[in-house]
Amino acid sequence: MPEPIVTEATRDGFGPTKEARRIVALDVLRGFAILGILLVNVMDFGGVATRSAGAGGVLDRAVDAFLAYGARGAFMSTFAMLFGLGFALQIARLGRAGDGRGYGFYLRRMAALLAFGLLHTLLDPAEVLVLYALCGALLLFFRQVPSRALVLVALVLMPLPYLHTAVVTAQAATNPAVETSSFDEDPRAWDPYGSAESIRVHSEGSFADIVGFNFRFTLNRLTPSLASYVWMTVPLPLMLVGMLVGRLGLLADVQAHRRWLARAFWAGVVGGIVGRSVGQTLFDLASRGGWNPWTNMGGQTAWVLGAFFLAVAYCAALLLLLQVEPWRRVLLPLRFVGRMALTNYLLQTAICTTLFYEYGAALFGKVSSSAAASIAVGIFAFQLAASAVWLGRYRFGPAEWLWRSLTYGKVISNRRLAHEV
Repeated sequence: MPEPIVTEATRDGFGPTKEARRIVALDVLRGFAILGILLVNVMDFGGVATRSAGAGGVLDRAVDAFLAYGARGAFMSTFAMLFGLGFALQIARLGRAGDGRGYGFYLRRMAALLAFGLLHTLLDPAEVLVLYALCGALLLFFRQVPSRALVLVALVLMPLPYLHTAVVTAQAATNPAVETSSFDEDPRAWDPYGSAESIRVHSEGSFADIVGFNFRFTLNRLTPSLASYVWMTVPLPLMLVGMLVGRLGLLADVQAHRRWLARAFWAGVVGGIVGRSVGQTLFDLASRGGWNPWTNMGGQTAWVLGAFFLAVAYCAALLLLLQVEPWRRVLLPLRFVGRMALTNYLLQTAICTTLFYEYGAALFGKVSSSAAASIAVGIFAFQLAASAVWLGRYRFGPAEWLWRSLTYGKVISNRRLAHEV
C-alpha cells in the first residue's frame, strides 16, 4: 500500500513548505510536465521545422505525429493546471494565517516570478513564466468564487482569445480602416521561431543578435493593446481548473478517488482525440478558398480543448500508476525534477540554446525530430540525476532558493541541516 500523499500548512500559514509536508504526487506530475515541455521546446530551439518537408524516416514522422497531436499544448496545459492547484493549496494556507499578510506575500512571489520570466525572454521569447506570473496574480480575484462559477468562467475564457482574433480579422476584411496588429490577425504571430528573420537570426546570429531579436519580439508582445491583454489570459482558465481540483482535495486521497480518476483518464483520451481531430479538420477548412476566421476560431478552440483533455488523461494516468507499487518505484524519481521545476525549466533553455545556436554547437536546423527527441531525453536524464544529488544537500533548487529569497526580502537558508540529510 503506498504511503499517504498529503500536505499540511506551515506554522505561520505562508512559510516555505517543509519537505515532509509536500505533496509527492504533485512533484511527480510537475517533473513529468517538465519532460514533456522539453520534448516540445527542443524542436523549436533546434529549428527542426526548418528542415525539408517530408525529410526523415518513419521514426521522425512518428515523433512529429506524437508532438503535434499528443504533446504540443498538452504539457503546458498540465503545468498551468498544476500552477492553479498549487495556488489553491497556498490560498488554504494563507487563509489560516488570518491577518491578510499572506496575500501581500503571494503578490511578491508573483512579482519575483515575473522578473524571472522577463529575463528568461532574452533567451526564449516563447517562455511562459511572464504569463504565469500575470495570470497567477489574477487568481487572487477568484479565491472566493464558488466552484461551479469557476467552471463557467473557465469555459468562457478558454475560447476568448480566438474569438477576439476572429472578430478583428472579420472586421478588417470588410473595413480596411480597422487597425490590426499581427497578434490580432494571426495567433501564430505569438510564435517567435517560425518567421524567416527568426530562422536567420537563430541559425547565423551571435549571442547579441539573438538577445536583441528576442528583446524586440517580447517588447512587441507586451506592448499594451487589447490583443495582448486577451492573449495573456490563455493560461488562466487552465489555472482555474487546477484551482478547482485543489479545492476538491483529489491529491490528498488518491485512493478514494480512483474510480473518478479512471473516468477522467478515458474522458481525457476521448476528448483529446476528438478535440485534435476536429481542430485539424477545421484548420484545413479555414484555409480553403481564402481565409475564414470563424472556422479558424473553431479549430483553435477545439485544439486547445484537446490539449486540456490530454493533460487530464496524462495526470489521471500518472496518479493511478502511482498507486501501483512497481510503477511507483519507476515514477517517484520524477519528484526530484518537479521539486526543482523552475531551475530545470530555465536550465533546459540554457542547455538547448548553447547546443543549437551559432555561439554554441551550432546545431540549429541540422537535426531530425528523432535526434532532437533523443537530445531532450539525454538532457532530462542529466537533470534527473543532478536534481537528486542537489536535493540531497540543499533544501531548494538554485532558482527556487533565489525566488524565495526575493519573496521574503532576505537570504533564506538553503543548506540541509545534519538531521535532514
